[in-house]
Amino acid sequence: MRISRLIIAVVIWPITLESTSATSLQLTAVPSEAANSIKIAEPYGDKVLAQSPPTSGITADVTLYSENPTRSVFAIWSDGTQTAFPLLLSTVFANKAVEVHLDKFAFNGSPEFAATFDHCLSIQPSSVTMAFEMYHWCKSAALAAEKANKKWDKVHRGALQGWLRANYFLFQRSAPVSPYALDSDLISRLTEINAKEASEKWGASRWGPLKLEDVSLLLAAARTSEVRLVGLIPDLLKQGMFKEALQINQSAASTLSQSGAKAAYGVSAKVLEGNKAYIETLQRGTNSN
Repeated sequence: MRISRLIIAVVIWPITLESTSATSLQLTAVPSEAANSIKIAEPYGDKVLAQSPPTSGITADVTLYSENPTRSVFAIWSDGTQTAFPLLLSTVFANKAVEVHLDKFAFNGSPEFAATFDHCLSIQPSSVTMAFEMYHWCKSAALAAEKANKKWDKVHRGALQGWLRANYFLFQRSAPVSPYALDSDLISRLTEINAKEASEKWGASRWGPLKLEDVSLLLAAARTSEVRLVGLIPDLLKQGMFKEALQINQSAASTLSQSGAKAAYGVSAKVLEGNKAYIETLQRGTNSN
């Protein structure tokens, strides 16, 4: 039974900005009394945001690194297990609240298909809160099915569909860039499915209720996710962060070239070439002043 929620406000101070812009992360951990700590994965190690966190709000300072925007926030529970979610911590979200929920679900063996249907297949997420609950329930159900040696059975496939649907909803939540990243655990399983279908030709009906077109959609998004970050460039230029803008533009160009796609997220190689020239012109003008 859910008794309480832990609300954490995390203020992120970008170290490369002259202004004191900040992003507030509003986190909930359920059940909060079972959370031993809340941490964030930093480039140099995990940083504790809250130890034996209270149910009242808590504020923590987190350094923002422009060269490593994707990091995970995670709860460590009293039984030693963890619940995490990957975030894109970028200056584009300065002075905006980002909502994150970390919910713990435990299964004794593989869940029943009826429960999987109710939580992962019969609903479409319509809010961030709903999407996070669906994400955590369906991911936990998929992992429980695997632990019970029921990988690729109907329950597992249904849980994967809900996990995919919830993660993609969050990934597409806002434009030009969402603060919610794609789960590498999910991507690895979908990649395995893609390879299995290519070699064994199960067909769409046999994979049901998992939809192969949704698998392809998310994998394509994962392959070109670096291109999505081009949406951060206008904000970086306003802040005079020309080096970071060029890095993002170059990374997007490399990703687009390697993917074989002509364009992604409305961005083509021609657009990226134009971006590079424009950013370098602005940079030279600033240096000459």
